[in-house]
Amino acid sequence: MGPPVNTLQEMGSALWSCWFPPAGTQNFQVTIRFSFKRNGEVLGKPRITFSTFNGDRAEQMRIMGLILTSLEACTPVNVTPALGAAIAGRAFTMTFTSPSTEG
Repeated sequence: MGPPVNTLQEMGSALWSCWFPPAGTQNFQVTIRFSFKRNGEVLGKPRITFSTFNGDRAEQMRIMGLILTSLEACTPVNVTPALGAAIAGRAFTMTFTSPSTEG
Protein backbone atom coordinates (compact mmCIF):
# COMPACT_ATOMS: atom_id res chain seq x y z
CA MET A 1 0.00 0.00 0.00
CA GLY A 2 1.37 3.39 -0.98
CA PRO A 3 1.44 6.65 0.96
CA PRO A 4 -1.89 8.11 2.09
CA VAL A 5 -3.94 9.65 -0.72
CA ASN A 6 -5.66 12.91 0.18
CA THR A 7 -7.01 14.31 -3.13
CA LEU A 8 -8.99 13.00 -6.10
CA GLN A 9 -6.00 13.71 -8.34
CA GLU A 10 -3.76 11.57 -6.13
CA MET A 11 -6.48 8.91 -6.13
CA GLY A 12 -6.50 8.83 -9.93
CA SER A 13 -2.73 8.51 -10.03
CA ALA A 14 -2.83 5.67 -7.51
CA LEU A 15 -5.45 3.78 -9.54
CA TRP A 16 -3.74 4.28 -12.91
CA SER A 17 -0.37 3.17 -11.54
CA CYS A 18 -1.40 -0.48 -11.88
CA TRP A 19 -2.69 -0.31 -15.47
CA PHE A 20 -0.39 -1.49 -18.21
CA PRO A 21 -2.18 -1.58 -21.58
CA PRO A 22 -1.62 -4.95 -23.23
CA ALA A 23 0.60 -4.78 -26.30
CA GLY A 24 -0.46 -6.50 -29.48
CA THR A 25 -4.21 -6.12 -28.97
CA GLN A 26 -6.77 -4.73 -31.35
CA ASN A 27 -8.36 -1.37 -30.60
CA PHE A 28 -10.55 -1.36 -27.52
CA GLN A 29 -12.20 1.01 -25.09
CA VAL A 30 -13.78 -0.09 -21.82
CA THR A 31 -15.36 2.17 -19.22
CA ILE A 32 -16.03 0.80 -15.76
CA ARG A 33 -17.99 2.37 -12.92
CA PHE A 34 -17.45 1.56 -9.28
CA SER A 35 -17.62 3.03 -5.79
CA PHE A 36 -15.37 3.00 -2.76
CA LYS A 37 -15.90 2.32 0.88
CA ARG A 38 -14.63 4.84 3.40
CA ASN A 39 -11.45 2.76 3.86
CA GLY A 40 -10.49 2.80 0.16
CA GLU A 41 -11.83 -0.67 -0.70
CA VAL A 42 -14.01 -1.12 -3.77
CA LEU A 43 -17.68 -1.31 -2.79
CA GLY A 44 -19.40 -4.17 -4.59
CA LYS A 45 -18.38 -5.15 -8.10
CA PRO A 46 -17.27 -2.76 -10.85
CA ARG A 47 -19.77 -2.42 -13.70
CA ILE A 48 -18.93 -2.12 -17.35
CA THR A 49 -20.82 0.90 -18.65
CA PHE A 50 -19.34 0.97 -22.15
CA SER A 51 -17.13 -1.27 -24.24
CA THR A 52 -16.01 -1.58 -27.81
CA PHE A 53 -13.56 -4.16 -29.13
CA ASN A 54 -12.09 -4.98 -32.51
CA GLY A 55 -10.54 -8.26 -31.38
CA ASP A 56 -12.05 -11.71 -31.03
CA ARG A 57 -13.86 -13.03 -27.94
CA ALA A 58 -10.69 -14.50 -26.42
CA GLU A 59 -8.91 -11.14 -26.69
CA GLN A 60 -11.92 -9.36 -25.19
CA MET A 61 -11.88 -11.71 -22.20
CA ARG A 62 -8.11 -11.24 -21.79
CA ILE A 63 -8.45 -7.45 -21.78
CA MET A 64 -11.33 -7.51 -19.31
CA GLY A 65 -9.31 -9.79 -17.04
CA LEU A 66 -6.35 -7.41 -17.17
CA ILE A 67 -8.56 -4.43 -16.35
CA LEU A 68 -10.07 -6.13 -13.31
CA THR A 69 -6.65 -7.40 -12.20
CA SER A 70 -5.20 -3.89 -12.36
CA LEU A 71 -8.05 -2.51 -10.27
CA GLU A 72 -7.64 -5.28 -7.70
CA ALA A 73 -3.88 -4.68 -7.57
CA CYS A 74 -4.34 -0.99 -6.71
CA THR A 75 -7.08 -1.35 -4.14
CA PRO A 76 -7.70 -0.78 -1.40
CA VAL A 77 -6.33 2.71 -1.92
CA ASN A 78 -4.64 4.09 1.20
CA VAL A 79 -6.94 7.10 1.68
CA THR A 80 -6.85 9.68 4.43
CA PRO A 81 -9.89 9.79 6.71
CA ALA A 82 -11.00 13.07 5.10
CA LEU A 83 -10.87 11.69 1.57
CA GLY A 84 -12.44 8.42 2.70
CA ALA A 85 -15.42 10.34 4.07
CA ALA A 86 -15.72 12.32 0.83
CA ILE A 87 -15.58 9.33 -1.55
CA ALA A 88 -17.61 6.76 0.37
CA GLY A 89 -20.39 5.47 -1.88
CA ARG A 90 -19.73 7.97 -4.71
CA ALA A 91 -19.44 6.66 -8.26
CA PHE A 92 -16.09 6.74 -10.06
CA THR A 93 -15.43 5.88 -13.69
CA MET A 94 -12.26 4.82 -15.48
CA THR A 95 -11.88 4.42 -19.23
CA PHE A 96 -9.27 1.94 -20.42
CA THR A 97 -8.04 2.09 -24.01
CA SER A 98 -5.67 0.19 -26.25
CA PRO A 99 -2.05 1.30 -26.43
CA SER A 100 -1.50 4.31 -28.65
CA THR A 101 -0.34 3.51 -32.15
CA GLU A 102 1.05 7.01 -32.58
CA GLY A 103 4.82 7.47 -32.68
